[in-house]
Amino acid sequence: MSVYGKSKLKASKASKIPLRIIILSAPPGST
Repeated sequence: MSVYGKSKLKASKASKIPLRIIILSAPPGST
């Protein structure tokens, strides 16, 4: 696996966690 592929995988994992927190913390109907 290339370094780019690894960094891309890390980025996708890291972006999923905050996104999930935002969705959970956001009140329903706010989006």
